[in-house]
Amino acid sequence: MRYRTLNNLSGWIVFGISFAVYVSTLEPTASMWDCSEFVACAYKLQVSHAPGAPLFMIIARLFTLLAGNDVQKVAMMVNLLSATVSALTVMLLFWTITILANKAVHAGNNKEKGKIAIMITAGFLGSLSFAFTDSFWFSAVEAEVYALSSFLTALVFWAILRWKNHPDRVYASRWLLFIAFIMSISIGVHLLNLLVIPAILYILLSRNKDSDKRTLLRSLVISIIVLGFMMLLFIPGIARISSVIDLFCVNMLNLPINSGLYITFAMLVLLLTLLLVRAVRRKNIIRQTTILSLIFMIAGYTCYLSIMLRSQENISVDMNNPDNPFSLYHFLNREHYGSRPLL
Repeated sequence: MRYRTLNNLSGWIVFGISFAVYVSTLEPTASMWDCSEFVACAYKLQVSHAPGAPLFMIIARLFTLLAGNDVQKVAMMVNLLSATVSALTVMLLFWTITILANKAVHAGNNKEKGKIAIMITAGFLGSLSFAFTDSFWFSAVEAEVYALSSFLTALVFWAILRWKNHPDRVYASRWLLFIAFIMSISIGVHLLNLLVIPAILYILLSRNKDSDKRTLLRSLVISIIVLGFMMLLFIPGIARISSVIDLFCVNMLNLPINSGLYITFAMLVLLLTLLLVRAVRRKNIIRQTTILSLIFMIAGYTCYLSIMLRSQENISVDMNNPDNPFSLYHFLNREHYGSRPLL
């Protein structure tokens, strides 16, 4: 059997083992903490506590449809979402380990049977050991955001390793665009995914070179800048700009509320289109990839529009009522929680 076929088959076997165990230990109903709130909000697409986890709610809502007309099974179906994505996380971890093991044993293209056995065994031991760790197993059987967030984190890291295998191949940058999109939609689940940014940047900067202290230091510095951009500018920034424009449009131009949001997105589309056209004309691949990544990030981030749309319907559970850019900005900043010195 070829290594690629064996590796893929083994990954799905790991998925099957994990999924079977998670389903057999699945919670039949809701836990008495955030899980109950998430189940109730997912069932009717309502607004949970800040920052709302809109993507989780949308996907969980799809799983609640599996309950049919039996409302008593709704919680179990949302728990099933966690079990499914957790098993997929373990499978991605298996493939991540085999990619790293391939580098460690210097297998290359001509893989000997002994080295194949080492890589596959490492994948099984590492992934299944993680599958049954206390915290991960708990999140895999209940309706929490951590399971889906872990899956998206594993998916991003697996993708950057796939890119690293062939960074100079034609269309290799599609992996980078995929990562940008997945990281942006993961904001609609949990911010855990942002923690993988330093590792991604280190792999990007090291590329085919041997790792050294200088590359590590550069990646750490750039990581701090990127994390700052994501946390302080990108996530709250669009809502903040929309609120300022909305204030001007409503008070000065007598336009309806939320006009600023539409104008902000129109401005972003126009600006990014112009920048992309200019980069294409100059044949600057790095700039093209950067702008396209930003476009994919904004596209994924639009899942937060569902928060505003549902809040405007005056639903039963509507935490902080984020039905306009102003309240959405405060909602994203979690201002009602208060503050503390993080340093």
